[in-house]
This record gives sequence, C-alpha cells and structure tokens, in this order.
Amino acid sequence: MAVTKLHSVRRSVRESLEYIVDENKTRNHTLVRAFMCSTEPSRAAEQFQTFKEQFGSGRSTTQAQHIILSFAPNEILPERAMEIADELCHRLLKEQYQYVLAVHEDHQHIHAHIVFNNTNFVTGKTFETEHNQGKKSERAWAELRTVSDEICKEHHLSVIQHPEQTKGKSHFEWDMNR
Repeated sequence: MAVTKLHSVRRSVRESLEYIVDENKTRNHTLVRAFMCSTEPSRAAEQFQTFKEQFGSGRSTTQAQHIILSFAPNEILPERAMEIADELCHRLLKEQYQYVLAVHEDHQHIHAHIVFNNTNFVTGKTFETEHNQGKKSERAWAELRTVSDEICKEHHLSVIQHPEQTKGKSHFEWDMNR
C-alpha cells in the first residue's frame, strides 16, 4: 500500500537533495532520475534557484517541496517503484516543475523521494498557490494521495482502504494543534 507525505523545504534544497541521492540508499545512484535539472545536489539546487529567480514572484520562503512515496514491504521492486514515482511526477507536476527523484531500498519497505522546485516555470506561481487553495479535499496532500492511489490501482498495488476516515492536516494546521 502506498503511503504519501508532502512537506516544504525552506532551509536547504542542497541538503535535501544530498539526502535523497545518497549512494548507500540508491544502489550507487542507479535509482536516481531528474527532470529539467541535474541529479548532482549542489548543481540541481543552483538550477532550482535560477528558475525561481527567472520565473517566480520572489515572495515565497519555500524553496522546494519533498514528497515521500512509501510502499508496503515486499510489494514492489525498486525499478518498478521508480516507474511509479516518475508517473506520479508527470501526473501531479505536469512537467512544469524541476525535480529529482530517488528510490531508497535501505529499509524493509521501498520508498521514493521526490524533491521538486516550488516554482512553476510555466506560470511563475508557487506550488502552494496552485495546489493549496480551496477545500481540504482539493489541497496538495489530498491531490497527491488521489493521484498516487490511482496509479497504484492501475499497477495492481494495494492502497489504503477508506482514506476518507483519516484526518489529513496541512503543516500549518498540524503546527497550530501542536
């Protein structure tokens, strides 16, 4: 069953990228892929910043977004997880955001990390502006879960049953409750 998490990267894109492309977790970088940027962390971070400066409004403090897509133990091979995560990127990000994708096999469960630029290079808007408006069911984390579940069903993988019973919160709501 695929479980998704989404959080903002506000401090260091380079450090987030270094973590996800770690050769000890990605089979010596063979489970790493990128779209419209380098897979090398410092270079990709520079490219993210360049796009933000060229296309963005400059008002957001969020530099990037980080998606984690975790699969049930023994349900999927790393190469297939890479294909599914790449398909998730294409459907969710619609080839309008730079991203680096890495699949980790360092735990019992295979999981993918996707760090993508917060700035849409077509519209110049931030991911939050485009995906976190309106009702909770229309926000980014709900959209991510919906797209992930659709892809998993198409690939005959398990999904969480009755996700409407879970109570998803935005980071702001979680922080306020804390």
